[in-house]
Amino acid sequence: MDPLTLAIALTVPIILSVVQFITAVLPAIAAGILNWVVTAPISFIKEPIVTIGWAITRDFANLFLVLALVVIGLATILRLESYGMKKALPMFIIVALLINFTPVICGVILDGANIIMNAFKDRALSTSQLFIQSNALRSLAQTEFGIGFWEKLWNFLTGGFLQLYLETVSKALVGILFNVFAFLILLAYALVFILRYVVIWVLVILSPLAWVGLIFPATKSWWETWFKQFIQWAIIGIPLFFFLYLAGISLGTPICKIGGGALEVGAWDWLSGPVLCSILSFLVPLFLLIIGLFLAMQAGDIGAKAIISGAKKGGKIAGKWAGKQIERRGFGPAAGKTAAGLTKAAAWAGRLETRGVSPLIAKPLRWMTRGAEMAAVPPLTEYAAKKRRVSLPEGWKQMSIPEKERYIEGLAMGTDKTVLASEMKGEGTFQKTSDSFKNRILWEVKKLAGDPRYLKETGDIFDAFPNKITKDTKLDLELAGVPEIQKVKKRQEIQDKIKNIVQEYGISEDQAAGVLHAKELKPRDIEKVAKDSLKSLPFQLATQKMSSSHLQALRNSFDEETVHMVLEQGKGLNTIDQADFKKISKENPRLARWAFETPAGREMLNWSTRFQKP
Repeated sequence: MDPLTLAIALTVPIILSVVQFITAVLPAIAAGILNWVVTAPISFIKEPIVTIGWAITRDFANLFLVLALVVIGLATILRLESYGMKKALPMFIIVALLINFTPVICGVILDGANIIMNAFKDRALSTSQLFIQSNALRSLAQTEFGIGFWEKLWNFLTGGFLQLYLETVSKALVGILFNVFAFLILLAYALVFILRYVVIWVLVILSPLAWVGLIFPATKSWWETWFKQFIQWAIIGIPLFFFLYLAGISLGTPICKIGGGALEVGAWDWLSGPVLCSILSFLVPLFLLIIGLFLAMQAGDIGAKAIISGAKKGGKIAGKWAGKQIERRGFGPAAGKTAAGLTKAAAWAGRLETRGVSPLIAKPLRWMTRGAEMAAVPPLTEYAAKKRRVSLPEGWKQMSIPEKERYIEGLAMGTDKTVLASEMKGEGTFQKTSDSFKNRILWEVKKLAGDPRYLKETGDIFDAFPNKITKDTKLDLELAGVPEIQKVKKRQEIQDKIKNIVQEYGISEDQAAGVLHAKELKPRDIEKVAKDSLKSLPFQLATQKMSSSHLQALRNSFDEETVHMVLEQGKGLNTIDQADFKKISKENPRLARWAFETPAGREMLNWSTRFQKP
């Protein structure tokens, strides 16, 4: 080899390695820009542009909610089912409650995506140093002219020139290309994250309007488009950082090594093995960066579709139960209170003209509130009542009494327990449950005694256990649903009745409340009274004020032994003395005549043999 050829051979790889060393700064710069972008103290939710823009769109969304309520009301009144109004009302209530919390909802989704993204972020960003460390000049100085230099020089001088030349030059050329492309790709990564900030800001600002689109089937696509885009941009950083991390690992690990040992290249010739390893050591990380960029754009769309699809499927399972609980606990009562508020508002506006308010103000208010009442109160009331309804579980009729006890005790809501216990009372099985179960249900029922929405259920339970009712519980039951203006008078009436019973029989106020409740039972309710309650003092005293139909129902519904205990023991009708008989004959003459003049009366009561017919 002549000296000129040797000089060129030595100069070319050195020059290329220097160029690679210089270009290695480019991906490091791009990695620094990326690091600055992703670690900048920028908020997705609390930036002024977001809070101001969101407040504006929220106000517009509230206007749309008013229009939506009018549309739902008019469609309901006119029976226009083309708009899917029965389904629109529950969604309207959900949107009306959640629309003010859309930034919080968006923040929760972003936090979840950022937690996964941050798992790769720190390790991925640390790979920027590897772009400098992997340059060929350093490798040449450390490897080619470091340990084994004299051996390599001897090989070079004795015929190993071509192998060393190709290995060094190929590694430098590929390294230069890698640095340039890595620089461009990492800049693209940074640009994606900058766009992520801006796009998510816009999506958060538009979130109230997107949620309004959920109300009607025709506008639901607005929300689906918004949600898909939001999920896509929330998770787009995960594949980017994941593949950036993999690229960094491949840069720091020799490609031609597997499991810590050198890859067997004995089958390769002396040229292809080292050269190919040099090329792959740069191409693999580069391909990983490119794959990460493309997959991020596609995975965002695929991930958004998967999350939406998963949410829909999950909604049919867990969401179905959770949504039902939320509707029953929150939206159902809220609908009832909203309907009551609209009714009060309409009544208040109707009284404005009579109080001297100018017709220019009073009439528009009256028209608006009355229109809102006509449009919204009927469907809201219907919805509230529907959401209080508890569906019987599958196999309810086949369950034994202990199984029904366990099922009811496993329910989370006291209202559900009360409703199903009322169902058992109607079947005649609640009265046969264990004492501990009855006591727990009665404790739940007493808490609901003043709630007009559950007046029927609580009344049913206490009909079965009139001796368990107290003065306060009786007042709550009687005053539930009574207009405020009439409550004072009604309360006084009930208290007077309880006081008279206390004075008449010399018993406590709670026992007197039980007597009053048992006395008000209808004949058809007698068969549902628990046996223990039949033998109680309040029920026995109440029989003195009942009709013959009540006693006939008692006889037809219970066995002879139970009827005997009710009439023959304690304060039963067959244990009264002459004075009690005269008082009963005076206050309840029909019962006295029945006891003397009918075969059934003479059979059940012993009055005809003990007393003289009045």
